[in-house]
Order: sequence, then C-alpha cells, then structure tokens
Amino acid sequence: MRNYAEFEDRLHAACASRGVSRTAGFVDGRPVFHVSIHPDAAGPPALLIAGTHGDEPAGVEAALQFIERASDAYPRVLFEALPCTNPHGYVHATRENAAGIDLNWVYDREDLPEIRALRDVVAGRRFRFVVDMHEDWESPGYYAYELRRGAPYIGGELSERVSCVCPINHDPVIEGDRAVAGVIHPEPYAERREHRGHGVPVALYEEYTDHLLTSESPTSLPLQTRVDAHLAALTAVIEAHVG
Repeated sequence: MRNYAEFEDRLHAACASRGVSRTAGFVDGRPVFHVSIHPDAAGPPALLIAGTHGDEPAGVEAALQFIERASDAYPRVLFEALPCTNPHGYVHATRENAAGIDLNWVYDREDLPEIRALRDVVAGRRFRFVVDMHEDWESPGYYAYELRRGAPYIGGELSERVSCVCPINHDPVIEGDRAVAGVIHPEPYAERREHRGHGVPVALYEEYTDHLLTSESPTSLPLQTRVDAHLAALTAVIEAHVG
C-alpha cells in the first residue's frame, strides 16, 4: 500500500508558499485535493489532472513535483490541479476505485465522490488547456492524445521535447488510433462513448477547454523517467500558450 499521508504532507508543504490547497471531496475518509498554484495570477487558468487510475503513480508524482518546484518557472499562470483523483486506487495500486469502477469513463455519474469533486472544480470555468496524466503498461514508449480547436496542434514539438528524456512510441497505430511520432489526434468519440461511457477527457474538451492533452508514459521505465516525460510534455503545452 502507498502512504497517502506522505502525499498529503508533500502537497501541503508545496502549497505553503505557492498556492492554496482545498478539499474537493472525501473518498473512504481520504480527501480529494484541489490545488490552486499562483491563485492571484491573471488570465484563464490551466488544469492538471493525475491519478485517475491508481496503478499509474507517475502522473501523481509528476503533479507533485510540478507543484513543488516546476511551477515556479511560470509565476503568471494560475494552475488548478487535482493531483490524485482516485485516492483509494492510489493507496491500493488498483486501476479502479473502491467500488471497482474505472473513473475515466463515467463522467456522467453523479453518485461517485471522485467525479463529483472533479465536476465541482470545473463547473462554470474555461481553461486555457487541460493536461491529464496517465500511464500505459504495454507501450514501449511515450505517447499522447491531443485535441485542439482554433489553433495548430503541437504534437511535433511535444514529441521532440519528450524524446530528450524518454523513448517515443513510433507505432503507426496505438490503441486502435492512427499515430504520428507518438501523438494521436483522435476522431470523434461517439462510438467509444456508446461502448465505454462518457470519458472524462472527452467531457473536459467538449465543455471546458479548447486544448486537451492526455499524456501516457510507459510503465516499464523507471518512475522518475516517466515523471520527467510528463513534465516535458506539460512544459511543451505551457510554452505553446504562454511562451
């Protein structure tokens, strides 16, 4: 089991000088944290999500490390973060929550505390971008899903940056979708929604942002390498928006 108290201590220490930590909800007595970094910054916020799947710890660690130090490079950007949306899964290293539900495909479920916390954070807001951090146990390298409207994709720049710290998955088809240099620009999700449910990334893109990146690090690599891959991807997205 992972130590959630250690996660809480690091988060509170990081927020002491950089932002505000709130409790967006509780799951089995454990808080789901909503963090605002640089809360006084002007302009639209960015949103970071990690830990949807509890057996994918690199995203949680990347969110923590970004809050602890990497966010200092962008003091004029308000970052909203849900650094661990599935506390039970994170503690027990399970993909699903305590009820055995994959939270990534149930955005329309109002009875789940994890989803209620997310919906409360995003309600009525518009984000300059959203980065949702995951892992893939089977992929030989990093890849990402990018959805963007009203501006060019940044897949090429993103892959180049990530390749400095982590191999890229150069398969022409990844998870059934066409990929170029490890980046997938998926087609509309109507068919997937019919079979799997209302996906969290899809809902966020449809309702709350014009630029969404789902970042997928390869679980076979060391933890810090996966973390560095997520942070490199996040840096590419930030710089595409704010320089």
